[in-house]
Amino acid sequence: MRRLTLALTGVHAARPATLRGQLLDDTGLPDRRITIGGHPRRLDDLTARTITQYLFHRHRRWPRTINPRLIVSEHSAQNENPVSPHLAR
Repeated sequence: MRRLTLALTGVHAARPATLRGQLLDDTGLPDRRITIGGHPRRLDDLTARTITQYLFHRHRRWPRTINPRLIVSEHSAQNENPVSPHLAR
């Protein structure tokens, strides 16, 4: 999760509050697009690779989560709430 937040904040200037609300549907790996804060952007190689690795980890760790957000934690994977503010910094 740290690598993902670093890539999204460092490369795409995503703010922590935006990261908490980022949905899986906002990320289009096949078409290499990501929407952050309502603004569509081209997905660079580093961020695409980081998202792919994180999604693989997310699926292994929480295969049955119903949370529609990109970033989940042990607690948020059990519901549909965003991660706590201190995790997405």
